[in-house]
Amino acid sequence: GVQTYALPIYLSLIASLRHFFPPKVLFVDDTPLKYHYLSHLSFAASSWVTCIDPIVLLRALGIPFLFMLVALAAAHIAMRLTGAPWCGAAVMAGLLVIPSNQTDWHFTGIGLLDTHLLTSPSAGFVNAALLLGLLLCIEFLRGTQSGWLAWCLLALTFVAMLGAKSASLPTLLVGLWASAIATSVIRRQVFRRGLALALVATVAFVAGKQFFFGSSMQGLSFDPFAITMPVQEN
Repeated sequence: GVQTYALPIYLSLIASLRHFFPPKVLFVDDTPLKYHYLSHLSFAASSWVTCIDPIVLLRALGIPFLFMLVALAAAHIAMRLTGAPWCGAAVMAGLLVIPSNQTDWHFTGIGLLDTHLLTSPSAGFVNAALLLGLLLCIEFLRGTQSGWLAWCLLALTFVAMLGAKSASLPTLLVGLWASAIATSVIRRQVFRRGLALALVATVAFVAGKQFFFGSSMQGLSFDPFAITMPVQEN
């Protein structure tokens, strides 16, 4: 379950979202919460509705349930992409056994069976929003979704990604722009659907960042070579 050292932080965020809005940091006086808090908001709402203590939701119920939904959603996306039902079962099996945690350039952990994935509510919650966004992108690219309501749902899903985990939407955003540009070059004409998706994701990123983080960067600054910087030891 959630690591013990992180529980006080998560529980304080859930308590804040249960009793205050806009949320604030309970352990720092008069400090607004500038954080990706949607996962904690879901636990706060679940606790309020069910009267189950947040610590029980964190340790035993919430995150495993989210992972089950994520596995089913990933299987559905695989079947939508390939049209083959067996691909859904293969994806679910792969999620259980493929190494999911990379530390010091060495893969550790066994897929969704790795307890590392249960230590962070946001790491589990964001996958649900991310897969919903990917599924909607696929449907838009295939032309099976259209209309302003569908576009609004997609935009809200993009914002939810950012509000669940700040690093999720930028990753998808780069992929959408890269695919739109590459497809336009290959086809020698503007890939309108891909470009529209990239533009909607960009607007959602700007709006979501302002709503959740305000002037705080939360690691969202552009620094492509940050991972190559040497770590300074004291």
